[in-house]
This record gives sequence, C-alpha cells and structure tokens, in this order.
Amino acid sequence: MTTEVSKQDLIDMIMYIKQTVADVSLQHRKEILKIIQSSGINDEKIQTKGGGTQVKFRDLPAATIVTIAKFLKERITTKMDKLATLVNETVVDGE
Repeated sequence: MTTEVSKQDLIDMIMYIKQTVADVSLQHRKEILKIIQSSGINDEKIQTKGGGTQVKFRDLPAATIVTIAKFLKERITTKMDKLATLVNETVVDGE
C-alpha cells in the first residue's frame, strides 16, 4: 500500500514526532524502533548514539513516518484519556 502525503503534511508529521517522542515510554520508543526496522531501511542507517538510537528522517520512507506519527498520536491520546479519567475520579472522590 502506498501512502500519499503532501510534503507539508510530511514536514508536520516529522515536527510532531520530534516534539512528542520523548513523551512516550521506553517500551513505546522500542516499538517505534521495530516499526523502523521493519520498514526495509538499511541497517547501516540505524545508528547507536549516546544512550539511544538515531535514524535520519530523510532515510525513512514516507509511509514509515506516517505510521510512526499515527502510533505516537494513538499512544499520547490514550495517555491523555487515562490522565483525564484519573483527574475526574479524583475530583469526584474529593467532593
């Protein structure tokens, strides 16, 4: 399946990924790495750097960037929903 996205949409997704990847758990970042590894990217493009892994966005297929952005959006939405539920339970219990 080919994913058609505009250049601007791709740029927006890359910016979103850069801004939010630190907000997800280590387990979720490992899942992102699995997405990247299964994208067909050359293993030489995946580099260990510092305490983590580095991949340049220009080396990733557009479909992989879209998949990562969707994955992050789902995880962050789930995280926010759980937080909202906890806050609502705290407010109700505290009354």
